[in-house]
Amino acid sequence: MKKLRWGILSTASIAKKHVLPAINNAKNAELRAIASRNKERADEIASDYEDVITYDSYEELIASDIIDAVYIPLPNKFHFEWTKKVLKSGKDVLCEKPLTLSKKDTVKLFEIAVETGNRLVEGFMYRYREITKELIKVAKNELGQIHRVKVDFSYRSSRPKSDIRFQQDLGGGALHDVGCYGVDFILKILGKPDALFNKFRKVSNDGVDLDGAAVFSYPETQAILSYSIASNGNKGVEISAEHGRIIAPGFFSWEKTGEESFYLYGGKSYPEGNIKEYTCKATDLYQEEIEAVSRAFLNNILAQPYPEESILNQEIIDLMFESNRKGLEMFF
Repeated sequence: MKKLRWGILSTASIAKKHVLPAINNAKNAELRAIASRNKERADEIASDYEDVITYDSYEELIASDIIDAVYIPLPNKFHFEWTKKVLKSGKDVLCEKPLTLSKKDTVKLFEIAVETGNRLVEGFMYRYREITKELIKVAKNELGQIHRVKVDFSYRSSRPKSDIRFQQDLGGGALHDVGCYGVDFILKILGKPDALFNKFRKVSNDGVDLDGAAVFSYPETQAILSYSIASNGNKGVEISAEHGRIIAPGFFSWEKTGEESFYLYGGKSYPEGNIKEYTCKATDLYQEEIEAVSRAFLNNILAQPYPEESILNQEIIDLMFESNRKGLEMFF
């Protein structure tokens, strides 16, 4: 089987803990290079893998002919700059979410991808989980008209205040860190809203959003999103509809092994009073993502989220910041 050759920009914790092992274990991918401003750090991490070249500059890795694609887990502020450079070097890119910090920049990157003939994917790894795919299918087939969607992705971060999540100038904050997952899920279920209102409940002394909530309005539906890096929540999803209800507690909890479940109350195909548990295998979602994206890159096809989805996600996030700033509901 042909394998996609990956290079990694930086030794960020998400790369070390999740993505490097995912590439190493993937059937259709191989880790070939790591770049870091700290060469010793790159060498240390590379020592856990076979035949991995290290570089002390990102430019060297990008120029290398031993890789086909680059994974970018840099601080959010640098996503646009380095994704642009990699695309123009003739390589494909998987960039961690959020792809950029504005709709304008997101559109520009996909334009560059088209111009250069390269593929670009925003890293929303939860989309590749079995439970995500099964929940979306059941919602479509069993619920009928959806009335309300509730999404929570909240946790109390134990990271130091020097962490990039708490740095406004690096694109940190709760909305960019975890709220964007809820935005992506809501748009996947309901599509583009007619209007939204967003409010940051708690902001740090440095101006970083730590906790917030938003309401998305549709003609017959409402979505409520809560997100936080300052307080714990259930990380769950609840969908109430014409023919029933889906509850997925802990849906946005990644560190799971064995099985994970969600519950259907009612449903078109079942008698009144039905409660059905759907159980899915809890796989390595980063490996699922790497294998799916590698397959797409090797076959010159698109991978989820598709360009129009990433652009809409960022448009919504831009408007959420504007809504909080103005204290107003924003209309499309």
